[in-house]
Amino acid sequence: MTALASMDEERRLEALNRYEVWETLPEEAFDRVARLAAELADAPIAMISFVGADRQWAKACYGMLSLEAPRGEAFCTWTIRSPAVLVVQDTLRDENFASLPLVTGAPHVRAYAGAPLVTPDGFTIGSLCIIDDRPRDFSESVRRHLTLLSKVVVDQLEARLEGRRLARSTAFAQALLTISALGAEDVAPTELVRRAVEVVARVADVDWSSLITIEGENVSGFTVRSTPNVPPIFENFAQAEVVHGWHAAWSSHGPHEFEYVDDYAAHPEVRRRLLNVGLRTVMWGALGHFEHTRYLLVAARFHVPRPWTEPERQLWGAVARVVTSSLERRAYLFALREAALTDTLTGLGNRRAFDLDLDATLARAHRANSTFSVGILDLDGLKAINDQEGHERGDALLRTFAASLRSELRMADRIYRLGGDEYALLLEHPDARYPPDELRDIMLSRVECAARRTRRSGFPAAGASLGTALFPHDAQSGADLVRLADARMYERKRLRKDFGDDFVVREIDWDS
Repeated sequence: MTALASMDEERRLEALNRYEVWETLPEEAFDRVARLAAELADAPIAMISFVGADRQWAKACYGMLSLEAPRGEAFCTWTIRSPAVLVVQDTLRDENFASLPLVTGAPHVRAYAGAPLVTPDGFTIGSLCIIDDRPRDFSESVRRHLTLLSKVVVDQLEARLEGRRLARSTAFAQALLTISALGAEDVAPTELVRRAVEVVARVADVDWSSLITIEGENVSGFTVRSTPNVPPIFENFAQAEVVHGWHAAWSSHGPHEFEYVDDYAAHPEVRRRLLNVGLRTVMWGALGHFEHTRYLLVAARFHVPRPWTEPERQLWGAVARVVTSSLERRAYLFALREAALTDTLTGLGNRRAFDLDLDATLARAHRANSTFSVGILDLDGLKAINDQEGHERGDALLRTFAASLRSELRMADRIYRLGGDEYALLLEHPDARYPPDELRDIMLSRVECAARRTRRSGFPAAGASLGTALFPHDAQSGADLVRLADARMYERKRLRKDFGDDFVVREIDWDS
C-alpha cells in the first residue's frame, strides 16, 4: 500500500468511526432498509455492512444471521473500491470470488450486487448488498433502487450522528449546570474535585484523574477517579510519576490554565514509563490555592489517543472555575473567622476563640483521658502607663507582653487576650508526667519570665498575676475551671500587692 493510499485508508476509517456504529446492537431503521432491498430485488438475503481495518461487519442482515468475515474474504472489500453498484452474476465463474469461503460454504453466494455507502465527505465506509444462492443478473431498476437505498442508509447514519451530537450537547449543557451547582456546596477541595470529575466522566471519557497538592517543596497526589481501563501496574507508581513528570510544567500555569495533550507519545517531555503502560491522552492544569497549598488537576486516557474535544475542554474549564471559586470562598471565610477570633492589637486569640478552644480541649481531654491547665492572667501596670504615658504606650505594653508570653511558652500552648489587661492560657499535658502542684509552678515560672522579659523591653513597672486550674484535678467543667483560675489570679494579685514579687515560685524548666 502506498503512503497516499495508507493516508486515504486512515481517513476512511476515521469517517467510519465518526458514526460510532461499529459493533452496535441491531436498529430497526437499518433492518427495514435491508428487508426492503431484498424484497425489491426478490433476493433471499440483504445486508448493510461496514468495512473496518481488518474485517467486514454487518449492522443489519435480512434472510440470515449476522455476518462477519475477514476483509480479504469479504465481497464488501471489492464494493468499497467501486464507484457504482458492483454486480457479480455468477461467483463460480469469477476468479476473484470463486474460492471465497462465503461462496464455497454457507451462505453459498452465487450472485451478488452491492452499492457502496459513501459519506457526504466522499469516503466509502461499507455497502448495502443483496445476495442470491443461484446465478442471476440484476436489472437496472434493482441497481437504481439499491443505489437510492444506499443513500438512505447514509442519511440514516447522518441523522443518527446528529441525534447523538444533540444528545451530547444536551448532556454537556446539563453537566455544566451540575458542575456550576457544585460550587455552592461547602465541601473539602478533594471531595469537590471528585464530584466534579464524576460529572465530567458521565459525558466524556476519563479513565483516570488525580488531584495534586503542592505545599512549599512538598508535592503529593490523590486519585479521584480510576476505571478498569487503567492498567493495575499504573496505580503502583502513578502519583510519583505524575508528580515528577509534570511538576516543572506546573510552575508556569496560573488558575484556569490547562494544557491538553491529545497524543502523549509526541509530547516533548514524555515519560517513557507512563507511555509504556498505555497513557495516551492527558490534561493538566492549575485550580487555585488555599492558604499555603496549591491545587492542580490531572486527567488521562489510556491505550488509544482520544483528543480532547472543545465541549470537554469547556467542562474542564468549568471545573477549574468552580474549584477556584470554592477555594477563594474558603479563604475568605477562613479570613473572616480568623478576624472574628483574633485580637487585632496583639494578634492573639480573643475571648470568643478562648471559649471555643476551651470547649474543644475539654471534649478532647474527656475522650483521651488526658489533662490540661487553664490560666487566667492579669497584666499589672497597664492603667498607670495609659494615664502617665498615653494609650499608644499602653498598647505597646500589651503587644510586648503578648510577644514575651509566646517566647516563654511552648509552640503548642495557646494564649488569648480576653480584653483590657486580662489574658488566658490553655496548656495541654498529654503525658501527665508532672504532679498538679508542679504544673502550676511551671506556669507561674513561665509567666514571671515573660514579665521580666517585658520589664527588660522598656516597661520596668510591668508585672503579672496568674491563677491556674487543672482538669480533672481541680474541676470538671470549663466554666468551673475558669472561675477557679480567676479566683486564684485575684488571690495571687493580693499576695503580690501585700508581699511583692519575692514569693514568686522557683523557675522550672519544661524539659527538666
